[in-house]
Amino acid sequence: MIKASLPAVRLIVALIVGVLSFSCQRSSSPPSSGGDGLSASDEAIGFVKKSDASRVIVFVHGFVGDGKGTWTNPRTKAYWPKLIAEDSAFESSDVLVYSYETTALKENLSIDDLAENLRLRLESAGVFRKYQEAVFVAHSMGGVIVRNYLLKYSDRIKVPMVYFFATPTTGASLGNLASLIGESPQAEGLKKLEGNLFLQGQMNSWLASPLSRSVHSYCAFETKDTKGVRVVPRESATNLCNERLDPIGEDHINIVKPTSVSSDSYVAFKVAYEEVFKNQRLVAGAKDLVIDVSTPAPAWTSNTLVADKLLVKDLTMMMPNGGVIVANEIVLEGAASIKGKDATVVAGSISGGSIDASGGPGETAGRLTLATARLIGVRVKAAGGDGAGGAPGGGGDNGSDGGNGENGSCGAGMFGDFHGSTGGGDAGDGKPGGDGGAAGNGGRGGEVFLLTLNDPVISPEIQGGAGGKGGIGGRGGQGGRGGKGGAGCQGVGGSQPTRPDGHNGRDGSDGRPGADGSPGERGTIWARRIDRFGVISAVIPETSAIPDYADEIPERLRLLAKQR
Repeated sequence: MIKASLPAVRLIVALIVGVLSFSCQRSSSPPSSGGDGLSASDEAIGFVKKSDASRVIVFVHGFVGDGKGTWTNPRTKAYWPKLIAEDSAFESSDVLVYSYETTALKENLSIDDLAENLRLRLESAGVFRKYQEAVFVAHSMGGVIVRNYLLKYSDRIKVPMVYFFATPTTGASLGNLASLIGESPQAEGLKKLEGNLFLQGQMNSWLASPLSRSVHSYCAFETKDTKGVRVVPRESATNLCNERLDPIGEDHINIVKPTSVSSDSYVAFKVAYEEVFKNQRLVAGAKDLVIDVSTPAPAWTSNTLVADKLLVKDLTMMMPNGGVIVANEIVLEGAASIKGKDATVVAGSISGGSIDASGGPGETAGRLTLATARLIGVRVKAAGGDGAGGAPGGGGDNGSDGGNGENGSCGAGMFGDFHGSTGGGDAGDGKPGGDGGAAGNGGRGGEVFLLTLNDPVISPEIQGGAGGKGGIGGRGGQGGRGGKGGAGCQGVGGSQPTRPDGHNGRDGSDGRPGADGSPGERGTIWARRIDRFGVISAVIPETSAIPDYADEIPERLRLLAKQR
């Protein structure tokens, strides 16, 4: 083992203790368990729910975690296995929690040994005798253990799906750090892929195995740092997965600590479970669609667009009036948006960007019907357009200048002229400025109908548009300048006085500002959180028949959104 310098060791210890050991959160009061009374915290394996079900969901924690703390939310005390045990959507499944010894600083079982131990504990709990199939929920290193177990013992029980939460499939930097200061072979197995013969071998074996195609492998990845460190980066957490990739707005620790059944991690697993076991995938056999600058306009069929995964990259995809999109997954990348005045969007999950039915200047917003299991960082907009500003009043004409007076002449006799001087002419007054134009009224906010499983961290924008600002009054014309009085003189013929200048004209008055527009009224939202994705999928017909139901699908979804 490489020896680190003392400062390096101190840094590594701080990172390992501050990041990885934080995940333990061990509790002296484990939750009560169902079935045979085993505790999920102090036993190697324990049932949280045990009935006559033919399927079992098995939770497998990660590095320096345990069977309780890993899955317990510290704020609400919600225990994920117990939430599932009490959810009727999982009534056909029992719930089992596997736990094992894991520390960062001392010798313990290797990942390969833990796969053997998992097989032993499942066998001792009667899993292979009692159940027809098993589903695994794995966090972090737990996913690596599960993959190793499946590569060895996939013939023991059918495993239709695994949900991997932040699993370091290609390793993690903290694995390299942990391996420098401790004797844990588990840390050695979590080192980054380059130089990690164990993970390289597992990856090669998995890709060569039918398991890579037969097991529905869903993956979720963390989108927040843990104490300043991204423990498992996206590229490692999503490798080897053949199903949807779910971003979860949590760090490495809290990604598996749902606060309730409406948390993203819980909903992500629930939707995946229903897709696999209840055939509730929205569309089957559809192709992926990518909308970008090279293909900005997709082909619509009877106002419908159907896709497996719809990816919109950094542009606005316009929907036809009354358009319907149905997809298993929608990803709005960068500044991408979907926009339409009467739009219906149905998807298993929607992430990023915005879905927009807002009005143009002064227009009432449209109607947006949105049905999805999960909304992830999506702006939902149906705001009225702002009123147009009033036109400014025209400026008044300037007054004309007065003419200059004639100078006097004081000559005499044959060689001179004698005439009087005259005063300067008065100037004309400036004309009044024109009044500003009245502003337009703001448009009314639109209607939003929202169906979702999770508690979306969004507030649909349904405000009325702001009234326009009245036009400013025109500036009055300037009064003309009075003419200069004629100059006097003194001469042989006599004298003439200097005459007064003409009066300046008066400035014209400024025009009055135009009236401001009135703000538009706030729109209306009907939002309903549903408890299972089947509520939505039941509305969607067979993929080939979706265009025939382009009118009926929105109507049925809107009725569901209004129900309480």
